[in-house]
Amino acid sequence: MVILIGPDHSGKSTLADEISKVNEGLVVHTTYKTQYKQFLNVLLSNTDSDLILDRCAICEYAYHKLMGRPFKFTLREWHNLMHLMIARNPLIILSTHIPDETEYDKDQYLPYELVPSCLERYQKFLNKEKIFYVEYDYVTDYSHNIAKIIAETSKSLEEDIKWWWDFVNRGNFATGRLIRPEILIVAERIGPNNVNMLPFETGPTGAMMADMIKSLQVPLGHIAITNYVKADRKDPRPPNDMDNELLEIELKNIEPKRVLLMGAVAKKARKVVEKYTDKILELPHFGSYHHTGRKDMSTWYQAFSKFMGYTEQYQITLTESYGPYDKKILSGVLS
Repeated sequence: MVILIGPDHSGKSTLADEISKVNEGLVVHTTYKTQYKQFLNVLLSNTDSDLILDRCAICEYAYHKLMGRPFKFTLREWHNLMHLMIARNPLIILSTHIPDETEYDKDQYLPYELVPSCLERYQKFLNKEKIFYVEYDYVTDYSHNIAKIIAETSKSLEEDIKWWWDFVNRGNFATGRLIRPEILIVAERIGPNNVNMLPFETGPTGAMMADMIKSLQVPLGHIAITNYVKADRKDPRPPNDMDNELLEIELKNIEPKRVLLMGAVAKKARKVVEKYTDKILELPHFGSYHHTGRKDMSTWYQAFSKFMGYTEQYQITLTESYGPYDKKILSGVLS
């Protein structure tokens, strides 16, 4: 999968068409009007590595601030989309070309004077979240076979996570960085309301996961998340041998540097995990906090921070709002 992002008039659509001619790939154009469920459908239903996204959800980070409009996703929706996107191991190309003002169409959505700031927003986000990308200026970096190079590179990258599609087709799969992440979080089972089968997709525990990631400033590109029990939604069965086998496949392919076993059920996977790493942390599941009404997450946060090797005390900040979950959930944590 190729994802093309960048300011208006930076050459994305032209490059998308050139790549499509080489690999006969499907080009999907998205805009600021594309909704959360539409993005999910694109990422989950198009299994072909030849998928080409002309813009993606990342663009919301760059454009909403500059254009003075509310961020369209809740914090958890945002993390869901980013982790699902990262899971596909895409070739992300940031188009960096800034045209002369005389070449810039005055009907473009983004005013010309904001183009440099827009590019900086993309760079800031990708670097901060440790998401791999390539910068490309179609003028200074032009190559006659660039489309072929991109198509071949994309196919190679998605070949590395080909195993993951078997899990997607089963309906129970990991999200996030699936190639040597800093940490793999192994929780219990898919939540009853997680209709798209994403780990921590919705509900109170999903909001708590989003809050933890933001509060501790954990880069989205450092995490993978999965569930130990690969059962259907609302199936309460205990873990079995099949779950151990499937988790072992995930561990073998993901090669996480650390593993967090979240909750009493996930702790039962320890023997399987120990085959692949000795850096294992056991912490309560967010669900136990929710069910018992506990609000103070400081002990959990501190243990996680120490395990990750963070050198600074975590800070809870409200510097930028990403949707209704932020103040609602953080106010609960701070109370």
